[in-house]
Amino acid sequence: AGGSEAAALPKPAAKSAAKPEGKPAGKRAKKAAGAPKGVASAYTLWCKEERQAAEYAPLSFGEAGKALGAKWRSLSDEAKAPWV
Repeated sequence: AGGSEAAALPKPAAKSAAKPEGKPAGKRAKKAAGAPKGVASAYTLWCKEERQAAEYAPLSFGEAGKALGAKWRSLSDEAKAPWV
């Protein structure tokens, strides 16, 4: 009685075996050694400068990141303006 109910459930669709055209997956061209990095966000630029403060020296990297994030969120738009 219970076995017939399980057989009535629809099976999930099979994944397509066809691979997309183009470059093989996982292959990416390497950047040149002197190539510029991606654009840094205002938060990243601010953190780079702010992390130098003595108050963050005794903190671990993660703790400092949490403290910096909280401080950034509390800043007004006028205070963030130099980094935006």
